[in-house]
Amino acid sequence: MSLTVNLTTQLLFTFWNGAILLEVLNLWRQQEFPCDSTDAFEDNCDAAIAGILAIKAHSESALGSYGSGLKTVRKAFEKDGAKLGILTIVSPAREARDALEETDAVLNHYFHHENVAPFLALRMIQRFGTSNPSPNYIEAVATAFKNGTYTSFTGETFGDGKYGSLASMVAAIVLHDEARYELLDADPTHGSLREPLLKVVAFMRAMEFTSNIDAPELRLNALQARIGQHAHSIPNVFSFFLPEHSASGHIKAASLTSPEAMVLNGPSLTALNNGIWSLTELGLMLCYGGFGDGRFGENCQRYLPGGNRDPDDYNRGKLTVSLDTSSATTVVDELNLLLTAGRLNVNSKSILLNAYTSSNDVALLQKLLTSTPEFHASGLVKLQATQRPEIPDPIPSTEPYKAIVILNLSGGADSYNMLVPKCTSLYNQYASVRNFVALPQASLLDIDASGSSQPCSEFGLHPNLSILQKLYNDEDLLFLSNIGVLQEAGVNKENWRDKSTKTALFAHNTQQSEIQLMDIFNEQAGRGMAGRLLDVLSGKGFKVNSISTARSASQTLVGNEAPIITVPSASSYEKFDPISAEGSDPNELIDFVKLLNNATSIGSSLLSEAFSTKLHQGLAENQLLYDILQAVTINTTFPDTRLGEQLSTVAKMIKTKDDRGVDRDVFFVQQDGFDTHDNLGEYFDGLRPVLSVPSFCASFFWPVFSGGPLLTERSPVL
Repeated sequence: MSLTVNLTTQLLFTFWNGAILLEVLNLWRQQEFPCDSTDAFEDNCDAAIAGILAIKAHSESALGSYGSGLKTVRKAFEKDGAKLGILTIVSPAREARDALEETDAVLNHYFHHENVAPFLALRMIQRFGTSNPSPNYIEAVATAFKNGTYTSFTGETFGDGKYGSLASMVAAIVLHDEARYELLDADPTHGSLREPLLKVVAFMRAMEFTSNIDAPELRLNALQARIGQHAHSIPNVFSFFLPEHSASGHIKAASLTSPEAMVLNGPSLTALNNGIWSLTELGLMLCYGGFGDGRFGENCQRYLPGGNRDPDDYNRGKLTVSLDTSSATTVVDELNLLLTAGRLNVNSKSILLNAYTSSNDVALLQKLLTSTPEFHASGLVKLQATQRPEIPDPIPSTEPYKAIVILNLSGGADSYNMLVPKCTSLYNQYASVRNFVALPQASLLDIDASGSSQPCSEFGLHPNLSILQKLYNDEDLLFLSNIGVLQEAGVNKENWRDKSTKTALFAHNTQQSEIQLMDIFNEQAGRGMAGRLLDVLSGKGFKVNSISTARSASQTLVGNEAPIITVPSASSYEKFDPISAEGSDPNELIDFVKLLNNATSIGSSLLSEAFSTKLHQGLAENQLLYDILQAVTINTTFPDTRLGEQLSTVAKMIKTKDDRGVDRDVFFVQQDGFDTHDNLGEYFDGLRPVLSVPSFCASFFWPVFSGGPLLTERSPVL
């Protein structure tokens, strides 16, 4: 390996953490120019490292006191005839070979970092069915990854003996005692919720789905938007779920994680049940919330029993499993084995036996078994005969209505390019730090701050945020700057590490969680900022709701008094079990589902309880909201974007306040795409179609509602 080491500016930014850089330099020194007590270089090692850190200033003239350190490094490399090259991003003389070697060295360092093995171990274990593995389990899997081998309890060895062996890692995951012992199913904290897509695939495989000969390819329609997961459709680089996510309630209180609960809500469970039940009844087609496509029209009644069309002539396939129906017990036991690995509790078995005895309908059993908590989560359920309390019919409030609409720019919006100081000294400082991503001063929209205590009397907004300029000028909007996750006062660039130990400042997922919780010292047991506000209002006698239009969970709405209602889209809100709605008893299946998800006793699986709680809540929401959302109308047109769809849903939900019996709402709206890395100058462009004066103001702030404008009744928070 050549002694020539070109330290690029880009590389040094990667090594901003001095501890990592120190480790890499030590490795280079050991391999290329070892420092020992007899080497003159030893006395200047610290200065050398400091000099390299300062290279990011792009010129030796800016190094100041570190200049001698840089010269020491150059001297050490050149003593054997090698030359130290300093590559910058704009250097025309950079050599591709050197850049490749440096990149390879960086990747090699990252791959062998001591945190890689346990980091991957936890995440891989979670995907194989254990959300909260023990330290012993994580250590065993991490060791297998590092050593490259794993020996099973039978003495069989897996892996090639090389660092990073996935064969040994996977063997450790599936063969470890914690993965194999059935006894652990009785631990209420053990196991996991199943991923939505795996539920669909597992059901289709267990029930032996067979494609039609004229439609052999499997097509599943819009699963990502409906159930929260679809193959090859991850919503962002963090995949479908965050490994540290924790469902509100018992799981959060126990400091446990449940990643899959991020997409566990009323609409997603409704869509999942509708899709599986339609598949059971009609095969794979679009009708009645099915997962198929609409290749044969929309007249679905003709495919039901008594209709004039055979669904098998039009669907893309059907279930072909052959079951032993000689007795109710044999068919229930067989389905129990196929769909829940035989974990069904005694009370649920009794309910299913009674259902089959009175109907002799295998499809009914298939539907009901996929509604049990054992199908949706691992672990054992201790079901009681006590039904969960029903939500009472809402009574319209006589209090004046008010709402807060939170618009979350997901990913980490660059607020420094949202609100910019325009006075000369501070703008010059901003432009110096921001460099080529700084907004030109002439492009900024003027904000008069002369009446404030800010150091500038004039600020500028990003040119795409004209709506905010208008609202500010009309005294309908405030800016709260210089706020965030602050652990203690007196933070500066020298001591920020010591004064930010309660959080990870540069992690997107951590900061998104922190900004929604606003509880850096964890004093409120997982309750979010808006959830705590609603708890206080509820204690003062107000009737409150928390409503999310985002498809994944919102932590800011979590509270004790207002369960989160999820309505991603009012226009496509699905009815639960639309097939039964066509029959004589539309609530028959729903009643059975409620019985199968009755209250549980102490020691029952917490993850299964999370499912049953959400399902019961979702059924109540669906019964209340479906009909009124079909009937509600608004007099404005919103932009044809995901954000426009969410704001339209908010407007419709506000019109249902009397049907819901509330006088205080908090809405959570989310716009994705703000995980910016290389497009800082353009990342607000996605907001332009909505956050513009003609569309946003006309559609959201000033529509006519109850005979007057809504602006005084709701307060948007960006």
